[in-house]
Amino acid sequence: MYLNVRLFYFMFLIAGCKNTDSKKSVIQNISNTGSNTKSQNEFSTIKKIPLPEGFKRVVVEENSFAEWQQNVPLKNDKTVYLFDGSQKINQQAQFAVLNISVGKKNLQQCAD
Repeated sequence: MYLNVRLFYFMFLIAGCKNTDSKKSVIQNISNTGSNTKSQNEFSTIKKIPLPEGFKRVVVEENSFAEWQQNVPLKNDKTVYLFDGSQKINQQAQFAVLNISVGKKNLQQCAD
């Protein structure tokens, strides 16, 4: 399950950007963007997260899903909570947390 959460986040992080240097690994570049140890997020939206070296944002259509993805608000606190209000065990796995409603019930499903 934790792998699925990381893959879901990874999809959002790289949405709307492309590698301009094909010799660099995407994962290597993302891991170099900063430390995951702080509990506070310094970015207000996904679009404000600095891209790894060698990447640039692509121009997206207005009112498109890609534009929505780039402008999803992020929570100030990077703590991830489960549906029952308890904290997820591994709090080092996320770089940022989307500020979207997930409801109060255990209804979230993996899309794989």
